[in-house]
Amino acid sequence: MAKPNSRKRGGLMPSRFLGRPPLRRNWLRFRQDRLGVFVFLLVCSTLILWPAMPSAQNVPRTGDIAIADVFAPRGFVFVDNASARRRWESLYRSVPAPYRLRTEGFEAAARRLRGALTASLPDTHPLSSPRRRQVAILQVNRLLRKMRSRGYSDSDIHADRLSILLPNGKRRIVEASSVVQKKRLIEELPDLTRREAEAVARLISEYIPPTLVFDSAEANRILEKIRQENPPARTRFAPEKAVIVAGQRLAERDVELIRQLNEYNRKRNLQAIGLLLLFQILLLSFAALYMKRYLFEQYENTRDIWGIAFTFLASLFLCLVVLVIVERASWGRWRLTPAVLPVPALAMTLTLLYGVRLAFIATMFLSLLASTVMAPRVSILAMFLLGAMTASFAAVHARKRSDLARAGLWTGLVQAFVIVSLGIIYSQPWSALRAEIISGFGSGILSSLLVSVLLLPLEVLSHRPSSFRLLELTDPQHPVLQQLLRTAPGTFQHSQHVALLAQTAAETIGANALLTRVGAYFHDIGKMKKPEYFTENQQKGANPHDSLSPTMSATILKAHVTDGAQMARVAKLPDAVIDFIWEHHGTTLMSVFYARALEQAGDEDVDKSKYRYPGPRPQSVETALVMLADSVEAASRSLERPTPNRLERLVKKIITDKFEEEQLDDCGLTLRELNLIADEFTRVLSGLYHSRNVVYPEKSGGERKKS
Repeated sequence: MAKPNSRKRGGLMPSRFLGRPPLRRNWLRFRQDRLGVFVFLLVCSTLILWPAMPSAQNVPRTGDIAIADVFAPRGFVFVDNASARRRWESLYRSVPAPYRLRTEGFEAAARRLRGALTASLPDTHPLSSPRRRQVAILQVNRLLRKMRSRGYSDSDIHADRLSILLPNGKRRIVEASSVVQKKRLIEELPDLTRREAEAVARLISEYIPPTLVFDSAEANRILEKIRQENPPARTRFAPEKAVIVAGQRLAERDVELIRQLNEYNRKRNLQAIGLLLLFQILLLSFAALYMKRYLFEQYENTRDIWGIAFTFLASLFLCLVVLVIVERASWGRWRLTPAVLPVPALAMTLTLLYGVRLAFIATMFLSLLASTVMAPRVSILAMFLLGAMTASFAAVHARKRSDLARAGLWTGLVQAFVIVSLGIIYSQPWSALRAEIISGFGSGILSSLLVSVLLLPLEVLSHRPSSFRLLELTDPQHPVLQQLLRTAPGTFQHSQHVALLAQTAAETIGANALLTRVGAYFHDIGKMKKPEYFTENQQKGANPHDSLSPTMSATILKAHVTDGAQMARVAKLPDAVIDFIWEHHGTTLMSVFYARALEQAGDEDVDKSKYRYPGPRPQSVETALVMLADSVEAASRSLERPTPNRLERLVKKIITDKFEEEQLDDCGLTLRELNLIADEFTRVLSGLYHSRNVVYPEKSGGERKKS
């Protein structure tokens, strides 16, 4: 198998890490990789969140039943125009209606009307009789005088009082009933029969123009004054409170509220997209800085970065799917709210795949996005954050898949408790809290179910084994370990000791102890091909390397790395475990065989690269721990008297040699951590090689026996 140089991750290390700065081209590639992930996350998360942003709702009619809760976005102010219009109309009706008195041409029109009445009429006309015509003329003259003094309107007047602007510029307030109106002309001619009055009314309508004209300018001035003095009521709604509750019968005010919400959301959406992008850029920048400072291994690993990004986007998409189902599905008496979103699923998944610290930062990111766009309420944000913490702490101790159900139960209980607590603080009614409590509890249960189903595909896609998969690999009955025990028992025992050393050191410095232990179990499985060529499997006095050339010996030793990686692939071990096989020797020089080659070559040059392991150097803290533990355990077996002081000197010398050989440049270990590792190695080795030196007296006296 080819040497996996392509897997080597180039990245610029902060000054607090060991190692030299890489070449400029590696740094540029490093930055481009992260920028690609950054842009990919930004674009995809925005596309996923777009459908969840507030959008226009169908405007119902007054009297309809609300099918879902409606929450007002933060910053929305409802202007109660409907109530204001009713109040304005009431106030306007209480003010005399403005009219203008216009008498120009009235006298001439009156003369034409009288002429029409005195003219000869056909015998069929109702006023053909001279006597009845005289009565009509008297009635018309009286009516004309009234029109001249009170005014005449040819349109309907709905006001009770009128404010009439006279030609002299003064206004006069009169009762509307005192004004002559076209619709009541027949009533103004009481001495005429119905037929005669209708004939006279037609003549008046034909000849007499209206003297009262509605003063629209004055009416607008009055209405504007009323509006200014009586502005609409403006209401700000608390983000935690539903402005319309599902099942509520909608009044005119509610319909107006939905209409204004639609208009507000339409205007806000473009602005909201820009702000959402800026918000995500800030969150992603913070997450990148946090990972660079505290999670450098994942930050420096492009494969892990992409795996984290896909896991995050999958969780965000699941939240969107659940939100759509909750908003559109009908649940009868019971209903769910956005509190059921499976945000804790991300915390569980990332804890199982990458660890608690990464799960915290990613879930905080998701909680902020979900509570900003999908469920814009402070109580939901608090619930998601505390629920995610609970999910992470519960998942970190999960040792079998059934433990996920327990984690989901605890998460649901904590989230329900948060909702109850905040509901009491905000004095929310029980009827409003019930659905939130059920949804919050359901979020925990739903999250555990989703993780149970999706964890295996995510393991494959991210090339990261979960703690469940790693625990399966610790089983001594695993076929590869059983084969190692039968074929190379010395190597098996060596691997067990290396696992003990590396695991305890990992626990001390906060690394992934379980992954370290599994990697140590399998790091030397390539020795099964030729076990007799490795010291731990050789009998005393028998060393086949004595009969081989240095080059052949180096080739055999290097082969156990490539053979082991090939065997691990066949056994379908996770990539994270195969990394230990490739990296546990790094590019260390096989100094014994190199020295022998120099001795045999004399004055000839010796290619040093032929005596180095294929590498790459350890790329993670865990593989570096196994490298150090492997070297320390092998060297400690050669000590004649492994006292604690000798073991301590040996451990520090080996760690110093690895450091000076630049084998620890890419793993991210700090000097402080190396000191802790040395102390832990010394402590464990002292326990392994401790020999009892207690003298017991013999039963019958004589010499005492040493044990």
